[in-house]
Amino acid sequence: MFGVDYRCFVSPNGKIKIRMMWASTVGWVGGYVQYGKNKDKITIVQVNYEEETNDEGRPYAVNSDWVEIIDGKVNGRYHFGYQGANFDNVFYINAKGKKFDFSQALENYEDCF
Repeated sequence: MFGVDYRCFVSPNGKIKIRMMWASTVGWVGGYVQYGKNKDKITIVQVNYEEETNDEGRPYAVNSDWVEIIDGKVNGRYHFGYQGANFDNVFYINAKGKKFDFSQALENYEDCF
């Protein structure tokens, strides 16, 4: 089974938007983030994935952590917390430890920026 997901996220003040794509198949998960239309895509690699069961008929709550790889080195960490299609806990921590919160944007992936 192969799956691909595309998302757009925005910072609370609206100044930073990121597009995120991840793909998965049996035994492999990978993706990228992009901070602007003409910016390079940055490789992200999943390092943690946890599902939390809910009431019957409700989608799993998922916490997924990814590292950002630039020039072969870990440069930051992303966290995506979601249930079904709703992402409610998204943040990025850069190499210096500064945290940036994001929320799911109203725009779809193509219209993110």
